[in-house]
Amino acid sequence: MGLNDEINEYLAKVRPNMPEEAKQAMAVAQEKLRAQGITEKACRAGDQAPDFTLPNHRGRLISTEALRREGPLVLSFYRGSW
Repeated sequence: MGLNDEINEYLAKVRPNMPEEAKQAMAVAQEKLRAQGITEKACRAGDQAPDFTLPNHRGRLISTEALRREGPLVLSFYRGSW
């Protein structure tokens, strides 16, 4: 099962119990992203990410450029709990 399938399955389970205002807020946010052309601008599988520097779990700054010098780099973003 692909990520889109998993997301759609999850949404099918939670949407019936969501407050109407939450559903509307999500719809507005999705439309704003579409209007901005976010899907055309997004990186695709296999694209090289732009270089950036972020703090690690210990507060030490780590750059993607430095990590790539050590070998292939895989990024995983965790959005936390909202």
